[in-house]
Amino acid sequence: MKANKLLTLPLLVTLLTGCHGYRSKYDAKFLVQSNSGTEATLDFAEFKGKIVFDLRRTSKGEGTISYTASLEEGTIKVYYYDVFMDVESELFIIGGGQELSDKWGYVESGRKYLIIVESYGVAIDGNFTFNINSY
Repeated sequence: MKANKLLTLPLLVTLLTGCHGYRSKYDAKFLVQSNSGTEATLDFAEFKGKIVFDLRRTSKGEGTISYTASLEEGTIKVYYYDVFMDVESELFIIGGGQELSDKWGYVESGRKYLIIVESYGVAIDGNFTFNINSY
């Protein structure tokens, strides 16, 4: 009986904490972020690492993720993760001196998605916005 309890404990911890393994870990200067459930923003002077936003689509039906992004120097990859389907997809890659504004991806009503912003080395002067309720 004691062995069964020891075997089920790791499974219970995994189920309660999630198994996707996406965690924010970064060094930054002058970083401001917000995450309101359906929208997220990120502004920074200097950023190195990975930051994860937790969003849920509340609009009816299927849609896309709208975004704007600008970056002065460096390279950043942005991707999203569908927690329900356990699927990761690239949203975009932005390089220094670029500005982007678009809609991309596939999201469904009521589902939880993670937006992951990850730098390749140090990124300078970035501004990112995401909205998961786009059509």
